[in-house]
Amino acid sequence: MTEFVDLQQRVTSFRLNIRTKETGNSHPIGDLRSIFSASDSICKRRQLRPDSEWKEKSFKSDEGKKPGFLIDSGDNIGSNDGYVEEVVQNSWERADVEAERAFINQYILDQTNLTDNVNRYTVKGVAGVSVKSKVSNKVFEKQMELYAKNISNSLESDCLASNHGAVVEAVESMNDKEVTQLWGSVLPLLSLDSADIGDAELYRSSEKWINFVLQRSTFYLQQMYKEFMETIVESNMELAQRGGVPGVLPLIEAYLNVTLPDFEFQDGVYGKHPVWPVLYNLLRCGESQLAAKVVKTLSSIPNCAVLVGCILNCCDSGLDADKRLKLNAEWKHEGAHCSDPFKRAVYAIFLGIECPEVTDSIENWLWVKLMQCKLDATNGKTQFRKTQTTVCVDCGEDYFVKNGGSYSLYFTALWLTGQIERSIELLYRSGMAHHAVHISILAQQKGLLILGRRVSEFILTQDEKDPIFCRLNFAKLLLLYVKNFELENVEYALNYCFFLKDLYFDKETAGGGNIFEGCVSRLCFISHQTDVILGRLTESGDVQPGLIERFKAAVNTSDIINRVARDSDISGETLTACRLFLMIKRASDAFKLCSKHLVSLISQGTSENRKKEGSEETLKLAYWLLGLKNVDLDVTLKRELERLIQLNIFSAASLTDPFKALRTLQEMKLIPFSNDEMSIRVSDYTLVSDRVKEVMHHVIITLFKVLVQLSRNGSEYSRSDLKQISKVVLLFVAEVNCRFPVHLNSQILQLQSQI
Repeated sequence: MTEFVDLQQRVTSFRLNIRTKETGNSHPIGDLRSIFSASDSICKRRQLRPDSEWKEKSFKSDEGKKPGFLIDSGDNIGSNDGYVEEVVQNSWERADVEAERAFINQYILDQTNLTDNVNRYTVKGVAGVSVKSKVSNKVFEKQMELYAKNISNSLESDCLASNHGAVVEAVESMNDKEVTQLWGSVLPLLSLDSADIGDAELYRSSEKWINFVLQRSTFYLQQMYKEFMETIVESNMELAQRGGVPGVLPLIEAYLNVTLPDFEFQDGVYGKHPVWPVLYNLLRCGESQLAAKVVKTLSSIPNCAVLVGCILNCCDSGLDADKRLKLNAEWKHEGAHCSDPFKRAVYAIFLGIECPEVTDSIENWLWVKLMQCKLDATNGKTQFRKTQTTVCVDCGEDYFVKNGGSYSLYFTALWLTGQIERSIELLYRSGMAHHAVHISILAQQKGLLILGRRVSEFILTQDEKDPIFCRLNFAKLLLLYVKNFELENVEYALNYCFFLKDLYFDKETAGGGNIFEGCVSRLCFISHQTDVILGRLTESGDVQPGLIERFKAAVNTSDIINRVARDSDISGETLTACRLFLMIKRASDAFKLCSKHLVSLISQGTSENRKKEGSEETLKLAYWLLGLKNVDLDVTLKRELERLIQLNIFSAASLTDPFKALRTLQEMKLIPFSNDEMSIRVSDYTLVSDRVKEVMHHVIITLFKVLVQLSRNGSEYSRSDLKQISKVVLLFVAEVNCRFPVHLNSQILQLQSQI
């Protein structure tokens, strides 16, 4: 991380310094080289692309030499200040792009190897038998594929809609009991209306959120308890003697036939069983109305009159301070000689005291704790925070996972106490990253996630003063998950990156750009599937949409394509950038980039680095651009491109056909070949674009090499004619106030002597 911070700080500092008047005329070649060196070394080391794909400019600052461009004091290429400013701007932009890509890549490469061991969720928790199973890679990959496919279909249908239905459908398709149970605990807390949330941090600390968690979590645990009783009864049909009678009371009676322990009961029976076990199990199932019906049988017992009134009237609203005071006084009198553990448990639920006799599993303990918070109308919020602290701090991972527990069980305890960020991080860390990611996506779409402040942070950051309060690095979590798809299925990778459309990189370490845009740019870069992702331009000029088109209702796809085009140009993929600009109707940018690429080809001149294939592709694109109709374009850009095409033809011909090269340059009427042409060429030179002037020193050098070849090989030109042409050209250079670098001046004089 220090590499990225150091790189960005040096680039930013250098950029600011170079803009000041005092340093505007300096030539900071050493700093530029260090910037490029740092950026290149980081990206190469992170294996972003092979060395052969790097296109670097050579900067020399030898004493006594000017930079390799034409310097003019009049209407020429531009001042030294302008050149340095352009170089610095390009360097800064390139460093930004490479640092951002390397920043993303760092977190992908630094992913922790997670175990494939996934613990099964058990209804009885630590009191039951914890059954572990290894999820095979094949099953794991199938689950990931189902998630990704359903997400893809959902986004393609409507990228603005929630992906809740798509995820639920994927879970159902998995046909896995463990996964179904896991999501069974998750979905209740994701059933709220996102319009009521607003600011996640404020909402999550409000009583409205706490009441929602208490209501939904207790309901889930109550439904799970019913299912658990059904399982016990069905496994012991003969002993249970249910008789096929539907309803909760018959279920409880059958369940008690199997499980009721032998101890001293109090206050009579209801049906065939002691009244307090029946009453407790009705409350445990959330059947408050049936509980009120049963508790009426205790109305004649004065010792528990206050409790009877609470069950009749306060199961939904909770106990105020006055009722709690009266109930506490009643329990002090009654509890001293209470021998019925279920009677003690019912009092405990309303008074917030411990009842170890019935909290024999994590689920039962958690339900009791949540019900105690729910029934405390005065201090419920405080009690809820204490319960959260007990789960995540006092007990923690060691308690829930060891001694027959499981990660799934700990996740459920965290999730049902409203600790969303901590539970997602646990799930990710325990080998169930694919579930963690999709839970976080749905929570983020609901607006429930409390996000980390910086992408460079850990996945989970805990507040130093409040151990309960955590932030989830949602962006980092998804970036790690995208690693599974980015080289094999760019569609899936792009879909998951889309969920980061509203988040931004750290300004200090990665430029502060939009994460989704950065991810799209990187995907195009490493997958080489730009056409698939962004679309392609046909020969007729029509646009065939890419995968990005499915997101046009949520993001400005033109801005994203523009971003990728500029990044491609900075990375040296100028032709790709050209086509992308044309796709978004930015013909002027396309023409400028094509001209820029032609300039780079001319600058390669007759060296071995000049690639014929790249030259032909560039010229083909240039001709195609010139042939476009109904394009709103400055005529000077078109004229500039035409001249650069001709100069490329001249440069290429100089290698094989010097006579053709000379004729091409003559037809351009850019340089005089006789004294009669001098005045008009000097006058016209003021209208020549900066791009063309930028390569004039290459053109002049190449021209002199052509003259040397013609003088040696024999042609229709005599040596005296060729010498005269060279003199006229040199006079022209002097007339337009062009000054060559010293080493080029020497080379020209040497070539002239060989004619």
